[in-house]
Amino acid sequence: MSNYKVHRVRFVDYKPRSINCAAFDNDSKFPKVAFSREDGSIEIRDPACNWTLINTIPGQEGRTVEHLAWCDDRLFSGGMNSEIIEWNLELLKPLYQQDSYGGSVWSLKFSYSKKIVAVGCEDGSIRLFDVLRNGIMYNRCLNKQEHRILSLSWSHDDLLIAAGGFDSKIRVYNVKSGRVSVTMTTDNLKSNRTMVWSVNFLKDSTIITGDSLGNTQFWDGMTGTLLQSFKSHLADVLAVAIYNDEKMVFTTGIDSKIVQFVLLQNEHKSSWIQTKHVRATQHDTRSLAICAEPYNCLVSGGIDPRFVVHSLNNFSLEKCVFYPCLPQSSVCQLAPNGNLLLFREQQKLNIWKMNHINNNDRVMPKKLFEIRANGHDHLICSAISHNGSYVAYSSLEKSQLFMLSVESSEGPSVQKIKLRLCPAIVMCFSNSEKLLITVNKSINITHINSFKTELIELDKGIDLPFRHIVISKNDEYVCIVDSKSKCLIFSLQERKYITSLPTLSGHVTCLNFHPKTNNLFVCTSDMFLYEFNIQEDMFMPWLFEFNKTKLLTARKKNEEIQTITFPPKNYNQIILQLRNYIVKINYGTKILFPDDEAASQPKKSRQKGVYKTIRGFKDIMFFEFNSLNELVIVERPFKTILKSLPDPLNIKKFGT
Repeated sequence: MSNYKVHRVRFVDYKPRSINCAAFDNDSKFPKVAFSREDGSIEIRDPACNWTLINTIPGQEGRTVEHLAWCDDRLFSGGMNSEIIEWNLELLKPLYQQDSYGGSVWSLKFSYSKKIVAVGCEDGSIRLFDVLRNGIMYNRCLNKQEHRILSLSWSHDDLLIAAGGFDSKIRVYNVKSGRVSVTMTTDNLKSNRTMVWSVNFLKDSTIITGDSLGNTQFWDGMTGTLLQSFKSHLADVLAVAIYNDEKMVFTTGIDSKIVQFVLLQNEHKSSWIQTKHVRATQHDTRSLAICAEPYNCLVSGGIDPRFVVHSLNNFSLEKCVFYPCLPQSSVCQLAPNGNLLLFREQQKLNIWKMNHINNNDRVMPKKLFEIRANGHDHLICSAISHNGSYVAYSSLEKSQLFMLSVESSEGPSVQKIKLRLCPAIVMCFSNSEKLLITVNKSINITHINSFKTELIELDKGIDLPFRHIVISKNDEYVCIVDSKSKCLIFSLQERKYITSLPTLSGHVTCLNFHPKTNNLFVCTSDMFLYEFNIQEDMFMPWLFEFNKTKLLTARKKNEEIQTITFPPKNYNQIILQLRNYIVKINYGTKILFPDDEAASQPKKSRQKGVYKTIRGFKDIMFFEFNSLNELVIVERPFKTILKSLPDPLNIKKFGT
């Protein structure tokens, strides 16, 4: 951006975590997909709105999430710490934690009636729990085996459970008696047992398994007869996904290949054939999830921290869509006057001093502070004040406020302020640095000097948790956005609710107050922009005209507006930040349409004075202006992330 001096930051060492598992909620009124990460966090995304991240449940030291399952819009998980957790999706923390009574949870499956959950445990047992309205209750244990249960699947009538083990065997249990009715044995090597990582029961009693030898096998679940076997992978088959009509199957594993099988039927018999495969990434793929109509897609994830969406209408590498693994922009924050850059990690804050740019003399930023959080919970939000005098963070259990001294004669220092603060999902400082605003179930306004806290209660129609908070330049208004993208505007001076924006299509991805007019500018997941005038309680027309040009909506599927801001010395410009480029919009410029005089010109040429794309950036994590009209851009190139991943399986190629 030639008009601005740019701090191009690449020293922020953000490390995205690999995906452990994925689960699609088919039964909800608002379908969604949950992904668990290696650090124990859980992402919930909306497939209907460009896979926008709705909420993130933060992780905790020592807690792993190896399995996820939805049951009537309730989310459950199991992991290596021997607990089954039902999650409170409003407060983003466990609703309760139930001991498995059998050690680490290796598999977790609900019956089709949704009345029972079966848990495969470390001690070789399958434990059954009754699903109640307010929790789950231990029922009984099926016949115990010697080795851990790695995978489970219910028959569609809920009378049988197929289980894959650590001892090369697949067992079919009669749920009523608790005994094994059929046993099947897979191929095994003399030196090692074969691990059956995935088991799936079809309606016709066919059982599909994936094992550590790379085999995908089809069994008769009633007789235990092997029907078909495919050496589909070079190493362990870690996941199997079944399409809804059960005529299409997908498998994947350590060799990162996703293989498609199709059921061919004729008058005499039916058989499975291996049709085609896709290798979207080079690293282990651990999870697969089928998203039913109208999405009709397959989602995969693994060591490569991106998740990949595959079209089932045209299953090919060309139709794969990779969704970025970079965090929301709130992970980095800027103190515009103090020129301090904050980066939030799982359990600490890092703060650098960004030196001013003088001609060609560039001085490397200096790291001033590293503030570590106590406890096991990972941080969920943070904030730094306008001048860089204060910084705050919060986990789901507690918030903490600190005072920073940058220009002290004794050198930079940090002091913890002993102030009791409620935990927050989102937080920010007022521009005057007098107030800290934290939001959880209510809005808490803390006076930093007097330590007094005022409370603004919220209406019952709010959908927790909140996702965004933004404050106007003159500290007159604050806006918070709930999980259904309802934008609520409050008067910070009068401490009361004023109005809400009309319902918008798509999820709100970012928003900001105009520094001069106090109008609220909002960006949504469908790439539309809106300007809301608080005084007149209405949308302003110019951005409606801009949206009609469809210059933004024509972007790639995995694009999303991450930041909307205004240059300090040119408030007539709107700057939008996407993952790999910047968009500059000249607000108020005349917009031309095909029926105007310039109808013969191409669409982009007609809007040349309105809209400009600035490229040359790569994987932008954060974008903002400081008070000197300098740009601070934090990049985290994906190639750097790939280099930090463990080596993939060595696949021999022809001629090497």
